[in-house]
Amino acid sequence: MTLQIDNVSKRYGDATVLEPLSWSAEKGEILAVVGPSGSGKSTLLHLINLSTRPSTGAIYLDGEDLTALGRRQLRDARRKIGTAFQSAALFQRRTVNANVSLPLDYLGVEKNEARAQTARLVERVGLADRADFYPGQLSGGQKQRVGIARALALNPHVLLADEITSGLDPVTTASILDLIKALRDELQLTVVLVTHEMDVVRAVADKVLYLENGKVVEYDTAAALLRDPASHVGSQLLNWGQGAEAFSAHVDPAGLLDVLYVSDRVPRTWVSDLTVRFDTEVELIEALVEPIRDEQFGRARIRISDHAKIPDIKVHLATQGIAVIRDGDQ
Repeated sequence: MTLQIDNVSKRYGDATVLEPLSWSAEKGEILAVVGPSGSGKSTLLHLINLSTRPSTGAIYLDGEDLTALGRRQLRDARRKIGTAFQSAALFQRRTVNANVSLPLDYLGVEKNEARAQTARLVERVGLADRADFYPGQLSGGQKQRVGIARALALNPHVLLADEITSGLDPVTTASILDLIKALRDELQLTVVLVTHEMDVVRAVADKVLYLENGKVVEYDTAAALLRDPASHVGSQLLNWGQGAEAFSAHVDPAGLLDVLYVSDRVPRTWVSDLTVRFDTEVELIEALVEPIRDEQFGRARIRISDHAKIPDIKVHLATQGIAVIRDGDQ
């Protein structure tokens, strides 16, 4: 286990910004932290890297409790945590190389070693031809790449990313997320990614933590949340929530099945196959299929005319990789 948050909370006087929360993220995982503005997302990142001390709880990195360390030990341990900020937060009078090398310079790393490490990182994020450019000469996506390279300068185990795609166009966002995934795989990073964009969660998240008013409302793998009909995050990931709720409020639930596709191996003819196999009318009322990560996820609502055959139909659907998540007759 790389990163573990154990009963961590944050208060300022009488105001509670974060209620006690616990979660973990393994090596090579991307955890997306989502929630409305003011829910405590950025505060959580400040607590993880100990730029802000928690009011209660412990933060473990590679099994070591960071909150129990002295100042010198903590300074060394924090090198294992890199942070990429919204809008990159670059120094305008420093070149790309100079911005990336800043943490190395601060720690007094030998010049040749620092120069070599900087060159490797700048090349890895695709900016070798802009190494001597200043931030004002870069696009938004290029600035963010500089920020990511700087966050990796000290070879961290954990990368904290705070709204790093905010304000970027869809193509640039996709390229930044591809870079994050590639770096995660190459370096076996644990990535904690704060975002308000569900498209970002769809693209990269292994786990999702949903905060609201400083409390954890949902926390699970993205796949588990997608399978949960009560999950706010799962509904948002499939753009299903409002439409499904409105529909169910006006439709007789008798004979209805809400089903979830968990694999792109599901036959496209599965609805008509049910009609033939069970000799009953099957009406497709609503359906949505979207690619999320490396799988096809979708939900559908069907109505079975012969209610007596529903138990057998549910068993058959399971063999086809289609999970029944709601039965209107139950």
